[in-house]
Amino acid sequence: MSSNPEDLQSPLPPASSEDANRLQEIAVTLLLEGGHQYMLHLPPDAPLLVQLFEMIVHASQSQRLLQVPVNDGSALLCLAGNRLIGLLTEPPVVMQQFESQVAPR
Repeated sequence: MSSNPEDLQSPLPPASSEDANRLQEIAVTLLLEGGHQYMLHLPPDAPLLVQLFEMIVHASQSQRLLQVPVNDGSALLCLAGNRLIGLLTEPPVVMQQFESQVAPR
């Protein structure tokens, strides 16, 4: 499996402004260490959504600070990235990962 963040593909193709208005928000539940959960709603093209998936894929290497805007941006949830153990998305979001191509010797 590749460890390159660029190998992660966005969950949805880029949308025009008309299409974006029709797309619904994604309910994302952050599953945190210790059984804690936190739910937020993100637009399908939110960079934070991709960042969250990257943190899951690279959990063993994730020492980054996770900063999640909450309450319509009036507050900020901050935690160590390695405390994030899973994501629950509704509707389902599937991230595609591509294996790096290694030429045979």
